Amino acid sequence: MLPFKESTGRWAIVAPFLAHYAVGRSPFLCRLLECSDCSFRFFDSRLEPDEVTRLYSGYRGDGYFAERHRWEFWYSRKSTMESVEIPKKSPTALRRWKGSCFLM
Repeated sequence: MLPFKESTGRWAIVAPFLAHYAVGRSPFLCRLLECSDCSFRFFDSRLEPDEVTRLYSGYRGDGYFAERHRWEFWYSRKSTMESVEIPKKSPTALRRWKGSCFLM
């Protein structure tokens, strides 16, 4: 059952790093849902509190980087620390992190 009546979804696979590191299993199917009202996207699978603890315990420490790089060879300290700011005059401030955009 979709969490919102007005949501649409498509199948997705949980990233191998997240599946192995936090959840402790092989990648698995989930649904990527999108609110038809505001276009907010979210996964129907949620991490349990102990999985969140595993994910953020030692976050970006040496062990975290080693394991993340094992699954995502492009992931490095440099790629996560460099950012380009869009001028603050824009109505929605965005920060671009090598390959991903995050709303701020």
